[in-house]
Amino acid sequence: MIPSSLLSFERHLRTRGHRPSTIDRYTSCVARLVARSGVPADAVTTVHAYDYLIEQGNRLRVSSSWFNVIFVSIVRWFEMRVVALDLRGLKPQKRHRHRHPPRWLAQDEARRLLAAVPDRRYRLALQVALSTGLRVSELIAMRVDHLDRDRPLLRVPCGKGGDGRVVQVPPTLLVRLRDFWRTYRQHGLIFER
Repeated sequence: MIPSSLLSFERHLRTRGHRPSTIDRYTSCVARLVARSGVPADAVTTVHAYDYLIEQGNRLRVSSSWFNVIFVSIVRWFEMRVVALDLRGLKPQKRHRHRHPPRWLAQDEARRLLAAVPDRRYRLALQVALSTGLRVSELIAMRVDHLDRDRPLLRVPCGKGGDGRVVQVPPTLLVRLRDFWRTYRQHGLIFER
């Protein structure tokens, strides 16, 4: 049986607009904190939270991104309970960025990769991804009306984070895309799912 305070926490997170997967993660983190503390959920103190975070960060050696999930879930839970949270200087960990930028394919490597794809549709999709940097989700949602009629531009309406953007498409690739769409007519989508 789920304690009522955890059900309240789920509702609290829902009203804040969190996604269901985030709500599940945060609730499970707080449930582990409550289980680890050995007291009822409403009796968990900032000392319990501090000890739990130290244990998770040091002894269990969780990644910085997972530590941050645990950290934020505890902060949100204490906010919901309207309890002041003193974590004695603990804060989210900085994520280690890649020290080297992603490696780009050389032209001959890209040609060999494209030559290895026998299906015209997949080869064209891969060309678009390599040329524009589109994510797979953006690529399969690409519609013919996202192509600019007058300029070599592609409108990506919902990228990562829900923000749209415009990317430049090489003119020769734009011609191939239009020819492909005229041939296959995928109900508005350029690439059929």
